[in-house]
Amino acid sequence: MAWYNGSWTYRVQVTIDHTKVDSDLTDFPVYVDLSDLPAGFFTNVLSSGADIRVTRSDGTTECPFELVFITTGSSIGELHFKANFISSTSDTSFYIYYGNGSASAYSSTDTYGRNNVWTNGFVYVNHMQSNTAADSTGNGGAATASGSPSAVAGKLAGNSIEFGGTNHMEHTSFSELGGMSIFGFSCWMNADSVSGGRQFLSKASSSNTNRCFWVQIHPTLGFIALLSSDGTSSNRGYYSENGATSLPTGSWTHIYSHIDFSTDAVVLHFDDVSQSTTNVENGTGFPSSTRSTSESFWIGERNDSKLGFDGELDEIRLFDAARSTGWISAEYDNQDSPSTFYTIGSQETDSGGGGGSSFLPSVIFM
Repeated sequence: MAWYNGSWTYRVQVTIDHTKVDSDLTDFPVYVDLSDLPAGFFTNVLSSGADIRVTRSDGTTECPFELVFITTGSSIGELHFKANFISSTSDTSFYIYYGNGSASAYSSTDTYGRNNVWTNGFVYVNHMQSNTAADSTGNGGAATASGSPSAVAGKLAGNSIEFGGTNHMEHTSFSELGGMSIFGFSCWMNADSVSGGRQFLSKASSSNTNRCFWVQIHPTLGFIALLSSDGTSSNRGYYSENGATSLPTGSWTHIYSHIDFSTDAVVLHFDDVSQSTTNVENGTGFPSSTRSTSESFWIGERNDSKLGFDGELDEIRLFDAARSTGWISAEYDNQDSPSTFYTIGSQETDSGGGGGSSFLPSVIFM
């Protein structure tokens, strides 16, 4: 097998189990919990992770990746790479290379850097590593914390952010979502309470003229997404997504939902289980060209500091694409139990002088 570059001493193989993939996937972001890698990885990788590279199964063609964090002394870290293709009929392999003391990390805008992991319809990605974490797509910049939402242990390898009902994270420069024909999001939620209705994603104030969307859980109305059409009280749309009664408190739940404005179709999954939905529309629908983009994007509260979320949120993703059931299932399986989604091989060393592993036959001297 060819070797990426002779300056990189080690690699490990990441093999995705095809039985965890219901349909072929392209440009799928694979989450790797670095604690699953062999001990030699943390001994030989740079403490900054600057020497990490990811390739396809050929060992040389690179994949974009994002290193969210790495702590070599504790043998932990979180990485996401964009898999160009994952098969549903046979296992698909990739390689993580490391062991180059002179390597420099890719910039976020590099061809194989952070931003290019999130190009398949993603408009916003936040791993919630801190309450000022940046949007990994590059669209929304860094967040500003208000009311001190706190970083705690998350569902994924890093942190999540805990909200207490009166605090939030805000992206003031985030102008995306105004012209979308599809609005979708996924996240992990560990709610402490749903009483009174709790908004956790919002680009909407209390004013009817400045609404793009908000998403909340409600004890009687269900799981709700509101999206405004022209900003008037008589022409705003409500999608009431039934199923909130099955959303537990006190444990992590993966939530996926998208709304197709051309058909008004709503898809909602809790932990990869499809939920029935009831659409309640007020007015003439949701022409995307008139949805407001002037408001900041808030996580944890509505933009007028009302209906604050009580609990923890992790791995928030917004996108303008309708994901297939195969994608939804793979995303859930990968993030819920990464060590069963893939198999990590042993540490390999380049024995071919940078040109790939080689086998040297024994020579017998007479």
